[in-house]
Amino acid sequence: MASTSVNRSRRQWLLGRAHKNIEAHRLPWLVNNDSFVDDCTLCGKCIQACPENIIVKGDGGFPEIDFHRGDCQFCYECASVCVDVNFYPRSKAPWTLKAVISNEVHTHQNTCLVNQSVMCQTCKDFCEFDAITLVQSVGHVARPKVDTALCSGCGACVSACPSQAISMASEGI
Repeated sequence: MASTSVNRSRRQWLLGRAHKNIEAHRLPWLVNNDSFVDDCTLCGKCIQACPENIIVKGDGGFPEIDFHRGDCQFCYECASVCVDVNFYPRSKAPWTLKAVISNEVHTHQNTCLVNQSVMCQTCKDFCEFDAITLVQSVGHVARPKVDTALCSGCGACVSACPSQAISMASEGI
């Protein structure tokens, strides 16, 4: 497959989606995200193998994770059926993705319900790794906070959030 350089931010702007997160979340344990588009043959085996049905066809038909459909159980099925792309062994960390709650960053889309003084702890309840805690402050509802050291990047909090205030991002972004 010929190497093509796609300007994702321009494509998103042209499609009227400039405000959305444009980072495609590739498969866990992927060795080289940069060469993924060159190596992937679009066979769809990873999509079919995913028991959680969170792998979807993204831009150009390339597989990507859609955390709004559910969480990754780190079963390694997608990596085990792929013969075209290199993956790390299951013993390594699956990726550097971590949960980001909109009330933790200064964005124009602070959609977390706590910003409307609504008490919500759905993200905390769905986090089996206890990476999300509620921080109390006088005169305000408790705010969720992600401990990135505990966050596995599974994305369970993303699909559970009633206001779509959580996204996944590579650590350090």
